[in-house]
Amino acid sequence: MTPKTRFKRVYVEITNYCNQNCGFCPGTSRKKEFMDEALFLRILEEINGFTEHLYFHVMGEPFLHPKLPLFIDLAGENGFVVNLVTNGSMSDKLTEISGKKALRSVAFSVHGLANVRTGCIDDILAFIKNRRDIRIIYSLRVWGVSSAASAVLNKIEDAYPGFMERRKKAENVRGFKLEENVYYNEAAEFLWPDLNGPEYGGRAFCLGLRDQAAILVDGTVVPCCLDSEGTVALGRIQEKSFKDIIESPRARAIYDGFSWGEAAEELCKKCGFRLRFGEKKH
Repeated sequence: MTPKTRFKRVYVEITNYCNQNCGFCPGTSRKKEFMDEALFLRILEEINGFTEHLYFHVMGEPFLHPKLPLFIDLAGENGFVVNLVTNGSMSDKLTEISGKKALRSVAFSVHGLANVRTGCIDDILAFIKNRRDIRIIYSLRVWGVSSAASAVLNKIEDAYPGFMERRKKAENVRGFKLEENVYYNEAAEFLWPDLNGPEYGGRAFCLGLRDQAAILVDGTVVPCCLDSEGTVALGRIQEKSFKDIIESPRARAIYDGFSWGEAAEELCKKCGFRLRFGEKKH
């Protein structure tokens, strides 16, 4: 089967620099870069017609990119909407992008201890409470409830009385609404794919190249947002069209393998996240 030529989302890693060292994140040993404007425009041209949703996320902190406001505008001018994923440590930059028409959502990964120590979670909650543009969706995300995450939950309770009780009553917490276009999301930690990690047996399924694809800061296309090292490099936007890359023999093997419940790539065999799809088969 040929991979879909339309995705629910395409991840674009505008930078792999990060200003935090969160325990849950594997980081990356790749050369640290900021995507330049020319490459970003090339990507917009190449993925036009394949998706409407851009996610500025893989590794790195998007608010570190000096041209983030411009990139959001360029995306909008080319028919895309932008979704940001941030560690929340640069909440002072929120006012620079909050009025952007192309900005659809901002997700804060707020479980890092640094967010509590610097008071960033207080700044984030204050910004959300006083936001002027209620059109933008904000979500507070927690991966695993560590002692640091517990401190964050207490901060959310202060801002939204009754939050802890609602969370306690919720079965298998995935998320619930705090107020208009503001959500809380929680999930258990998982093992990131690692070539040196354990191999998981059983049927395999993933949304990589089915609902999503990712483009790293150097233009390399990978199947999903969890390939932090660019291990499953399918091709570079500067050298091949996006269409040719996602329809290449290697990409087709990945897609077809998951259709039959098999992981074609060694990295995918060692990905803990795909276990969440269970026995699902398409």
